[in-house]
Parts: sequence; structure tokens; C-alpha cells
Amino acid sequence: MLRLAMDARRRIRKGAAPARDGFDPVARLAHALRTPLNAILGFSELTALATFGPHANPRYAEYAELIHRSARDMLEMIDALARLLRLRDGTWPVERCPQDISALARAALQAAAPRAAGRGQRLVYDGPPRMRRRLVDAGLVDEAIGALLANACDFSPDGAKIVLRVAVTRGGGVGLEVLDRGVGIPVGEFRHVLDPFVQLKPAGIPARPGHGLGLPLAAAIAARVGARLTLSARQGGGVRARLSWPAPAARLRTRRVAATPAP
Repeated sequence: MLRLAMDARRRIRKGAAPARDGFDPVARLAHALRTPLNAILGFSELTALATFGPHANPRYAEYAELIHRSARDMLEMIDALARLLRLRDGTWPVERCPQDISALARAALQAAAPRAAGRGQRLVYDGPPRMRRRLVDAGLVDEAIGALLANACDFSPDGAKIVLRVAVTRGGGVGLEVLDRGVGIPVGEFRHVLDPFVQLKPAGIPARPGHGLGLPLAAAIAARVGARLTLSARQGGGVRARLSWPAPAARLRTRRVAATPAP
């Protein structure tokens, strides 16, 4: 999991850098804003830690921490937006290698455990211990699953059960589902929740910081890695978020040939 996180951070830095071939205004804006934000992050951290001597008033340390947190959130939002747009236009780098999607799912579930534990929620894995490997980008798939789990945690009540289900579909594809019994998504909002910066504010659910980029990023990643993200309401309440990969092309060709009648 640590390796995946390091790979993701490395490619965030690489992908968010200004495009050398052609003009990429979002990437250039991200690069231009990152320099002053890094200065704010660095100096606010020094101030919060009282590196050069104690504060006359403890509120200064508190304010410095708030400045640091706000700058970090803004930097994360800028990086996420630049990544989203490059995923959508197909310029974000994809590094495919054979991966067991069930192993990626369990790793993402483990990474989401502290978020769920903070509200007494229970994360459950429902799937095989191992699967046939597929050519996918491990870092991107990990990020997509993490975004779906975070969304389920944020919109489920305290103490809720959230299930991550992985299965081989008919024909040899893979289906990965995040199932919750949260507040759900109003019927009229399903077409909007994949738009950037759209944030639902359901009653009875504690407000969580965020920019409304998690689900749009998951959808863009799915398209970039040859999968599909679908959201649907569950009978009895809650949301089913499904990532699905089709059967490998070689297997599809084999099935078609086998189905052709002999002359």
C-alpha cells in the first residue's frame, strides 16, 4: 500500500507539471499556484511549531495551523482538478502491469479503515482471496476505489456497514461494488454528482471537508483504465457504486470463434 501511495504522489507531481508539448492552461495554473502555496505551507509550519522561539500568545500557533491546513487543502484541490482534466482528455500517464484487482480492493479497504473507524463504521470485504491478474494501472485503480469508499463513508450514518464486493462477471470480466445504506442520492441528482465541485448536503450526516472531486475523479479514472463507473440506488436505501471491467479481448475472440458453426 505504501508503494502505491508513493507511486500516486510521484505521478501527481509528474502529471501536474506544465505540459511541455502544447499549451495546457490548467497544468500551468497548477504549477504557478504551487510555488506560493509551498511557501505558505513551509512558513506556516515553522510558525505553528514555534521554531524560532515561543509565541507571546498561543493563538498565533492555532492560526498558523489553520493557515497550513487551508493551504494544503487548496493545493490538493488544484492537483486533483489538474489530474481530473488530464484524465478526461487522455493525457494523464497510464502505467499498466498485471495486477490482482481483489488484492488492490483489500488494500484500499485497509487504507479507508481509519476514516470509517472515526465514526464507528464497519468496512467488509466480500470477494475471493485472489483473482486472475489483469493489465491495469494499480495507482489509478487504488485511487478510484479509495474515492468510492470515502464517498460511502461520508454519506453513511455513524455505525453503518459498508461492503466492498469483488466478483468475476459472466464472460470473464470483473465487477467491483461499494455498497452502502446511507442517505442515498436523490433521483434527480444522479446525473450531476459526477460533475466537478457538486456536493450534496443531506440532513443528518455530519459535514465533511471536500471539494466535490472524488466521484468525478473515480469516473475519469475508470474511463482511462478501460472500466466503467455506474451509480444506482439500492432497494431499501443507499447507493451501489460499481466499477466494471469487460472480459479480456482475447477471451472474447475465443468465445466468438467457438460459437461459429462449422461449415
